[in-house]
Amino acid sequence: NVILAAREAAKLCSCAVDVVETTNVGQAVAALPYFEPTGDPAAVVARMREAAGGAHALEVTRATRDATMDGIAVKAGDAIALVDGRIVARADDVVEALARGADALRAQGVGILTLFVGAEADGALADRAVERLRACCPEAEIEVKDGGQPYYPFLVAAE
Repeated sequence: NVILAAREAAKLCSCAVDVVETTNVGQAVAALPYFEPTGDPAAVVARMREAAGGAHALEVTRATRDATMDGIAVKAGDAIALVDGRIVARADDVVEALARGADALRAQGVGILTLFVGAEADGALADRAVERLRACCPEAEIEVKDGGQPYYPFLVAAE
């Protein structure tokens, strides 16, 4: 719905507008550094799309109901990890779900991870998450940001 809304909004503008379509936070975070308001629009959009195309997202949240998704059985309240929108792991603890999700990301050959710590994660939990992420992906550069997002204790943008 967001992409459709952006396309429709672009049609309403009196100036030229390109929509760089991203499907997850990782793609959006990867594209943002390439935005250059004074650059050649076609070149800027091309660089943003290229950066977004090589990025991934790891989302850690809790299951809202009992279900089997992507071959993984979860119960309401389980911590789950999704990579690019597909569930890759379940765990009792959000930090363990993060670690299992990071293992799936490693297979994608990522080198830069930006961890966004959610509103529900206190300092101690965030510290544990960073420690586990570094242990899972020792070759990756890891940056930590206070994302403040609800429902997702951890979001990781991976490039």
